[in-house]
Amino acid sequence: MKTKDICLTASALLSVVLMSVSCTREVLESTGDKVDEQVPAATDISRIKANLGDFKSVTMGEETATKTTIDDNGGSLQIVWQENDTIGIFPSSGSQVAFPMASSAGSKNATFDGGGWGLKASAVYSAYYPLIGQFYLDRTSIPMVISKQVQNGNGSFEHIGKNDYMAAVNATVDQEGSIVFIFDHLVSLLHMEIKMPKGGQYSYVVIETSEKFTTEATINLATGEVTPTKQSPIQILKLENVDLSDSDDPVLELWIAIHPVDLTGHMLYTKVYDSENNCYTTTMKAMNFEAGTIYNSHKVATEDMTHTGLPVTIINTPNNKDITSKEKYIENTLMTILQTDITDEFCELMNMKGRGNSTWGAPKKPYAIKFNKKQSLMSLPADKQWVLLANYYDATLLRNDLAFFMGNEMSVLDWTPHYQQVDLMLNGQYKGIYQLGEKVKIGKGRVNVGDDGFLFEIDNRASSEDDARYFKVSHIGNPVNIKDPEVEYDDPDFNYAKEYITMVDSVLFSANFKDPDEGWQHYMDMDSFVDWYLINEISKNNDAIFYSSCYMNLKRGSKLKMGPLWDFDLAFGGYPTEPRASEISNVVENFYIKNVKWYKQLFKDPAFVARVKERFNYFYSRKQDIFDHIDTNSSILIDKIYEENKLWGRVCNRNRTEEEVKEAYQAKVDYLKQWVSDRLDWLNTNINAL
Repeated sequence: MKTKDICLTASALLSVVLMSVSCTREVLESTGDKVDEQVPAATDISRIKANLGDFKSVTMGEETATKTTIDDNGGSLQIVWQENDTIGIFPSSGSQVAFPMASSAGSKNATFDGGGWGLKASAVYSAYYPLIGQFYLDRTSIPMVISKQVQNGNGSFEHIGKNDYMAAVNATVDQEGSIVFIFDHLVSLLHMEIKMPKGGQYSYVVIETSEKFTTEATINLATGEVTPTKQSPIQILKLENVDLSDSDDPVLELWIAIHPVDLTGHMLYTKVYDSENNCYTTTMKAMNFEAGTIYNSHKVATEDMTHTGLPVTIINTPNNKDITSKEKYIENTLMTILQTDITDEFCELMNMKGRGNSTWGAPKKPYAIKFNKKQSLMSLPADKQWVLLANYYDATLLRNDLAFFMGNEMSVLDWTPHYQQVDLMLNGQYKGIYQLGEKVKIGKGRVNVGDDGFLFEIDNRASSEDDARYFKVSHIGNPVNIKDPEVEYDDPDFNYAKEYITMVDSVLFSANFKDPDEGWQHYMDMDSFVDWYLINEISKNNDAIFYSSCYMNLKRGSKLKMGPLWDFDLAFGGYPTEPRASEISNVVENFYIKNVKWYKQLFKDPAFVARVKERFNYFYSRKQDIFDHIDTNSSILIDKIYEENKLWGRVCNRNRTEEEVKEAYQAKVDYLKQWVSDRLDWLNTNINAL
């Protein structure tokens, strides 16, 4: 590889641009600052010299890494000062002053011009690069941001200049009246040459680890200490004008700056995305990445089927600790979300635990996520609590998604959870396809019943839990649990909620319950009870017979509403076990939710029946929309289902070929569509005959 010069240009300034500065006085005066109050009085200092330290070079993958010095005469990377470079200098007292290049551009050792401003010989000075143009910058917390790096051209490293943070700390004036700064490199450089399976235009590189990179930090120019301020399990490099020819040996050459970090014993997963969002991957053992060192690697990439088509959620617990509890959160867990084009990055600390009832006992675990402050995921309203649904019992991974689609796009329910199918990487391991989305809870962007409202769940498990927040009413067989907010048994909120539901139950089964002014309609919201019923009846949802996951909500001063929708992984003909599957749940004929005591009573009111007919005919008219939604989402998942099935074997035997797995998956999707079609046709005949 031939020697190249790297241009160390000044970074984008926050206050002013110094790309062609010739006199520091002009810059300072343009801000209106009184320079004499910020910089010590003039002395006999004549020159400021800045000498660049060398990068060392390490070849990764060797049992004993050999370090050599890259200097002006060898290697592939030459670090030199450039004509327009400007450094920031802090005296031991006073504010930052910018000093532009005076002479010796193109060399490792250069002179910087103070623009005629003298500095005290008795002071101690520190300098850093690249310059940040804030003249009142705090010398103890100068930011170092390398989270957004862009490489323009294959093999180019011109971008390294603005990411090569350097500092020279506590220099003094020598006998010749000069300050000599010896700059140390504060970052590591990762240099990768990756043989790609094919040519093409490449767009992004994501480097993942089961530990954490530092993506943002600060330098303390008084001590030289670097303190991380933001960490992530990934580093992202955007590629521009990287178009490899489709030759027999297309090699992608990358340069990326990383903050020093000890990753000994861990792996690096490099994901390369092309312009069509195809992903190619390679792995290598990580090292203790030290400042001022270039780490060289030569790898071969293969096509990666686990990271195509869906956003990627990367979660790393402290020390890769397993999540084994539904009760106790693992705190300080790092969560990163990458959208499919890698442009929308979310990275925050959160707490994580298991969730679910029967689903927690499945091999593929569902999880609960709780942030310390409200966060917005996937452009949804900010909240602290979110969930990852595993959908282990649903081989299509579509049933919850379909019910939520009907709730959000077809119903008049106030709120239905929103979800996004994602790939989950947990502690460096691919865990399959999950649904990341909103937890059912009270909130302005969730179940909006105000600060003093209630969220109820009819739940047969409440009585078996040591939980005093449930009560029973005459015509609901299972306990009614006050899910949100937290209440104490027999406190005013508990008693208000219990008395209201008890009153509704009593009125619904009273002699004049049909009276529109004094009967059930005075206390129960008809539209929500109708649409919740229809979606659960269409799907023949096994749990919706007031057994579990049946939610109601109440805003004080308003009517009781049904909803939100929840838990459809066993619905739409997907009940897994006999004899119930073939005799009840998966049979397209027969009413199901209609036989629940509350609904059986509601169907005795002609007004309720009329509204059910009206709303069902609307759902039936959108039959094709339902099929289109299934087709759209299954067409995305079918290209990923092979890796999912290799992990969990829910579509067919794990050892089947990719083509066999896809055929088996398509058959299950076809069954789902046919079941929904037959169920809608049966209901169309029988609901309209009521």
